[in-house]
Parts: sequence; C-alpha cells; structure tokens
Amino acid sequence: MMHAHSWWQTGVIYQVYPRSFLDSNRDGIGDLPGIISKLDYLRWLGVDAILTLRGTPTCYYGDEVGMQNVAIPPALMHDPPGKQDPQHSRDPQRTPMQWDTSPNAGFCPPEVQPWLPVASDYHTYNVAVEQQETHSFLTLVRALLTLRRSSPALSVGSQRSLDQPNPACFVYLRQHGRQRYVVALNFSAHEQVVSLPEQGQGRLLLSTHLDHEGPMALGEMHLRGNEGLLIEVEAPSLPE
Repeated sequence: MMHAHSWWQTGVIYQVYPRSFLDSNRDGIGDLPGIISKLDYLRWLGVDAILTLRGTPTCYYGDEVGMQNVAIPPALMHDPPGKQDPQHSRDPQRTPMQWDTSPNAGFCPPEVQPWLPVASDYHTYNVAVEQQETHSFLTLVRALLTLRRSSPALSVGSQRSLDQPNPACFVYLRQHGRQRYVVALNFSAHEQVVSLPEQGQGRLLLSTHLDHEGPMALGEMHLRGNEGLLIEVEAPSLPE
C-alpha cells in the first residue's frame, strides 16, 4: 500500500538543502544564493537548515552577510558563458565582497574600478556593519557555526525526522551519544505550534530571530513566522 508523503519529503526541505537546490554560480553545486534568489524569506531559515542538517555545509563568500545576486549589464560581464548568453552568466554571484561602507565596499581603493559592479545595498549588508549588530545575518551565521563546531551531535551525529501533526513545520533530531538537539523550522509566514510531548523538556539555544533562549517545554512550542529553533534536549535516563 502506498502512503502519501509529507510535504517536506518531496518539497521545500530538499530545496533548502543547498547541494540539491539552485546552482547560482554554475559550478555544479547548489548554494545559498540559489535559495535566496527564489525564496527570499528563507534567508534566515536556509542558513539554519544548512548548518544543522547532517552533511558538509557549503557556503561561498558573501553568504555570511546575506549578499544577493547583482544584475550585471551584458556589456560589463566577464564570464565566458555569460557573454554568449547573459542568462547563464555566473557574474551576478561574483560581485566584490562587501567589507564595509567605504567606496567599493572596501573591496578595493576608491580610485580603482572593480572588475564587476558593487551591489547597491552594500551600505546595509557588509561585514563591518553586521558584526556590530546583535541581530544581523552575520551574527546568526557565526552563532550557528560556533554551535556546530562545538557539538558532535550537529557536526557528526545522526539525523532523524520527527513526526508531528503540523504540516507547515519540519522538525528533526540530531544525536551523538547522549547529546541530542531538536531543530524545528516553520516554513510559513504565520505563527505555528509544534507538539513533541515525548521529547520532554529542553533548552532553547538559538532562534533565528536571535532574541530569546532558555528552558522550553517541547510539548507545545510556538514558532513565529519563518522562524527556526535549535533546542538542546535532555537525554533519557539510563536504566539502573
């Protein structure tokens, strides 16, 4: 008997995982700009999934500050495929790294013309600005990387999807030994409730909103629109 698949088994979660999503720079590997260019609201959820799913995360320069594709006029393109067909150019993903708010985003001196145009939003999305902001995309990436590096469950642990009745959310368990983490991702724009009573109590380590942490009852978790949660779960007691 055939069973219907949950939506995330055939839909968004495979798109969120970058290696199987849009290959924005045509190097054969899906990437975060590919996710964002199609699903902008996944900017924060996407990096949460990338850095908490099992496997080797792949990020390119600029991903950590949320750089997006830049429209490049055909006359300014350098990529050979793009010169033949602008639709296949990799140049929109190769614009200068946005370091700060100075001319040319700090990539090169003001009197030097960079090989590709700098994004118009570089005053907002750059390393210097975002490293000073407690709720920036760069802050989120650094927090997730720190947790991944220090947590065997996230770096080398097993992964298991957790059944729960809310179809708008994807929830999975990462585990290594007695270290256990639950990741809950709300793929809707509205608040959702996820119920995992069998998981007991936990401690919220990180929200993609970067605005709260602490004890959390997994029996009723409230996720804001497009929010991701990373929760450390108490390991079950061993039999005496």
